[in-house]
Amino acid sequence: IIFNDGSNLEKASGKLNLKILDNILLLNFDGDKIYKISESYFRNKFLNSKLDGSINFKDNFYFDLNLLINQVNMRKLLLYYNSLGRDKNSNQINISKKINGKINIKSKKTDSFFGKIEDTNFILLFENGDLKIKSGSANLGKNGKVKFNISLLGNGKDQRINFFINFLSNNGKKFLKKFNLNIDEKNISFNAVGKINVIERKIKFENLIVN
Repeated sequence: IIFNDGSNLEKASGKLNLKILDNILLLNFDGDKIYKISESYFRNKFLNSKLDGSINFKDNFYFDLNLLINQVNMRKLLLYYNSLGRDKNSNQINISKKINGKINIKSKKTDSFFGKIEDTNFILLFENGDLKIKSGSANLGKNGKVKFNISLLGNGKDQRINFFINFLSNNGKKFLKKFNLNIDEKNISFNAVGKINVIERKIKFENLIVN
């Protein structure tokens, strides 16, 4: 941490450079218990992004950040963080209850399981050990658009992932070929609501509507 001239216990500004497990976080900060973050970034071998917003130490720790992703390999990123957060003995995903905050995430282009994804937007919420993805949307190239909400809730045997997915495409035949699924219709849509048991790795659909 490098503090700028004039910093003291009441008000401080400067630069924090942190490296943990091949993740590099650089924060330019300015404030007094509530710090403004600007011209900052978060990087690793799967992700390159810009970062700004605020971090609050006034009462309880809370952050409100904006993450603009310049480049990401989504498949490798998810596999990497899933292995770090998952308990190998119980399959449970562990998130500290001390981490609370909100990250607004935007990405112009992403490589994923589905191929190219464009204009991805969602809000990532950390709430007392729960993790929620809200108001998610993305364009799947020229093949369709998806909207989604996903929540990782609870702990122990009751840990679950609740999900809502809405998919629309005017070229569904081409898109579904990637999954070895053949249909005659070009225009398709479906809504899926359900939950995943994290420990048992089982999916239960509560509602599934196609076309």
